[in-house]
Amino acid sequence: MLKRLVTWKGWESPWLAAVGVGGSAALAAAIVRWVSAFWGLGANSDGLAYLILTRSLLAWKGYGYPLPDGGIKPMTHFPPGYPLTLAGLSALGLTPENAALVVSMVSFAALIGFAGWAMYRVTHHAWPVVGLAAWLAVAFGTLRIYAWVLSETLFMAWLFFVGWALARWLEAPSRRRALLVGLAAGWLVYIRWIGLVALAWVGLVMLWAWWRRKVVAWGEAAWALVGGVLPPLLLMGVNHLWAGAATNRRILWHPPGAAKWRAALQTLADWLGGAFVFPKATPWGWGALVLLGALAAVALGWRWGWLRESAPRERFQALLVQWGAFIGVYFVALVAAITLADAATPMDWRLLAPLLPPASLVVGAALWGVLRSRPRAAAAATALWAVFLLATLVADHHAFFDARWGGVALRSFRWQQARIWKDARALPPDALLLTNELEATIYYTRRPAQPLVVPAAKGGRLVVVDSSTKEARVLPYPDMETWGRAVAERLEGRCAAVVYVTLKAPENRALEDAFRLIKREKSGLLLAPPGSETCLGVQP
Repeated sequence: MLKRLVTWKGWESPWLAAVGVGGSAALAAAIVRWVSAFWGLGANSDGLAYLILTRSLLAWKGYGYPLPDGGIKPMTHFPPGYPLTLAGLSALGLTPENAALVVSMVSFAALIGFAGWAMYRVTHHAWPVVGLAAWLAVAFGTLRIYAWVLSETLFMAWLFFVGWALARWLEAPSRRRALLVGLAAGWLVYIRWIGLVALAWVGLVMLWAWWRRKVVAWGEAAWALVGGVLPPLLLMGVNHLWAGAATNRRILWHPPGAAKWRAALQTLADWLGGAFVFPKATPWGWGALVLLGALAAVALGWRWGWLRESAPRERFQALLVQWGAFIGVYFVALVAAITLADAATPMDWRLLAPLLPPASLVVGAALWGVLRSRPRAAAAATALWAVFLLATLVADHHAFFDARWGGVALRSFRWQQARIWKDARALPPDALLLTNELEATIYYTRRPAQPLVVPAAKGGRLVVVDSSTKEARVLPYPDMETWGRAVAERLEGRCAAVVYVTLKAPENRALEDAFRLIKREKSGLLLAPPGSETCLGVQP
């Protein structure tokens, strides 16, 4: 009975698999909409930056942060692909926030669709296809990404589009398909700079294809190279002409420490158990077990599953090489970026998120290779997986409940309704704003602002640490009070105000002693430097 159930020819229908994938994609989009129903998608400072850049594009001012003189400060830290997409949708009548929601829902559905297609291409069975699609729809690691304003939402979907194009080239190589692969891979860099790894990824897979076929297809490789290199060169050239630099990174040596490696293992553990323990973190030690389990599953699937038959073996081998190469190249590139370019880059749930869908695809296909010829094991494993997915969905409800009703991070209701923004918006339009929360102040006040860099006390000295390079600059002030007076003296007589958002006792005292207090809110302080009271409309 079980054998008939598992081997029923109807499960091989692509239409049946498509229905399951479509249902999973709809579920994913519905969950994102449910989470964002009241306060919208969550955002950190990067997310607010994307929305600020979108507003700048919509105002036809260019790609950058607004300046007090009406111009902009060109942006090179973030490639323009994601904000341009939001701006394109906003031009149709959506707000940038709603455009981000549409991009999140559509990209999530597209990711699930491409991943399901890749699984069906190998297994030709609806069970593993729907199992993968449903997993991606409810996995804590993917939902956490798609519930935020993040460029990874678009990046992950486009990544699987590149994978689809690459798989089609592997299936039937041609110059036209090679050019499509190259162009698709090259455009990844417009979404995230780490998209440059796609060129190495495509190159490795094409090299493997040449080795397997023993046919020199240099023409196809050349077309892929042209398509892949032109978009990044165009972007870097425009950045150099527009901003004076291709990127805003400097090459220095700062390899990831033990804390980053623990964060990486904790992320792996959270992929399976994060929804069950949130807001606490899954113990990072479990991440090592997840990693070893995934490697063991792939080895088991290869040795005891796909190796036995020629055609299925070749399909799984192509999948393993294609996505295994991406996982390896992406992770190496991430470590290299932290080591050489940006020490502030974490190895956390956001940066490792692009590895979750391909890893799930490879592990799922490997396990199905073992189960497909063992009907009882396949039925039992499928039933257990369905129970786990249902439990994960219930856990997701609890994990994202607060996000639904209170918002997330810098777009939570506390930030959206903070009175400090209303106070700052009420200042004269020509008043210069300085703030310790640059993106939040620009976003919520809809005014230009400049950063107020608050030093930290270290070893009896005040220092400012560059998060990207870890370089520390010692300030010539003995204490916070002296620093506060120096800031006030620098602004004396100017039409300026300080929007100090995060209340911390030492900085609070230092600024209040040197500035005139305009407003004190639970959300922050509004301060005026000496001599600016008249301009700001404050009684001396």
